[in-house]
Amino acid sequence: MKIYRSIEFSKLIFLLKEEGQFVWDEYQAEREKINDEKLHHNWWMNSNFDKKRREIIASIIKESSDSFFKKSLEFNAMSGGRFNPERSFGVLYAANNPVISALEVLYHKYIDLAPVYAAIQSKQSQFSSGLDMSLPKNLEVFIVTFEIEIENSDKLLKINESDAELRNICNKIGFQRYTITNFNREFIFGNDYEISRHLGTYVHSQNKIGFTVPSARVKFEIQDDLSLRNLILLEAKRDATNPKLTGKFVEYRASIDMTQTDHYGLDVAVQAYGETVHKTMFKLQKIPPKKAPHPQIISYFAEYPNGKK
Repeated sequence: MKIYRSIEFSKLIFLLKEEGQFVWDEYQAEREKINDEKLHHNWWMNSNFDKKRREIIASIIKESSDSFFKKSLEFNAMSGGRFNPERSFGVLYAANNPVISALEVLYHKYIDLAPVYAAIQSKQSQFSSGLDMSLPKNLEVFIVTFEIEIENSDKLLKINESDAELRNICNKIGFQRYTITNFNREFIFGNDYEISRHLGTYVHSQNKIGFTVPSARVKFEIQDDLSLRNLILLEAKRDATNPKLTGKFVEYRASIDMTQTDHYGLDVAVQAYGETVHKTMFKLQKIPPKKAPHPQIISYFAEYPNGKK
C-alpha cells in the first residue's frame, strides 16, 4: 500500500547526515550573499534554489531512508500528537493521499505561527519603525510529501467510520457515560484531543499495525466520498509494516493571507510540484477568538441516569 508523510522543509535538516547539514549551511550562506530584497530569507523558498532543494530531498531518500523513519518515530514519541501523548510510544503520522497529508502540516504550521503573527500585528507601528520593515502579509510554507510503501495494510484498524462504530470503540475503553446523547463522529475531536489520545493508546494495545481515521481538516462527507483517510502507524509494529521510501515525492508551496478579516477563513494559495505543476486556492478556518469561539474544540461532560452531571 502507498501512503504519504509530509514534513515542513525546514525540518528536513534533522534528517540529513553531517555532510548534508554542511551543504544546507552553504546554501544559506550563498543566499545571504545575494543582495536582493525580493528574495526570501530562507534559501529553499527561492526559485533559483529549486535544483538545490530537490538535491537535498533526493539525498534524504537515497542515504537516510532508515533514519527517516527512526527519527520521525522518536520525534513523535517525545512531542506527542493527536493520537499519542507526549513522552509515550512512537507513531508515524501519514495519510492515504498526499494532499491530506500536506494539509495536516500546513494547518499545524499556521496554528504555531498565528499567535506570534497576531502579537506582532498588534504592535505593527513599533515593529515597522523599529526594524525599518513592514509586517509580511502572507505566511509562506514549503512542504515535502514523501511516498512510502508499507506491508500488511489489511491489519489496519478503521476508526471513526460512523457514529455507531466510534460509539462502540469508545464504550470499549470506558466512555459509556459520555456517549448517551448528542454523540457523533466529532466526539473524537473533543476536549482538545484528549479523547483521541486515549483511542490511540487503546489501539497501541491491540494486535494491529496501526489505524486509519478521518482528518480533522476536511469535512467528513468529502473524505467519505473520496475515501480519504489519515494513517497512524505504530512504532512497535514497524517490522510488520516494513515502511520504505519509494523515491517519489511532491512539493507544496503554500501562501496564507494572514490579513483576512471575514469569518469564512483565510485565503490559501497552493502550488504543487510533482510530475506536473498544479495551482489551487481554498479557505483555511481561522483560530477562533477566546471571546467568541466556534466549536473547534468541543467539551463533553458525563451524563448520569438521574440527570445530574
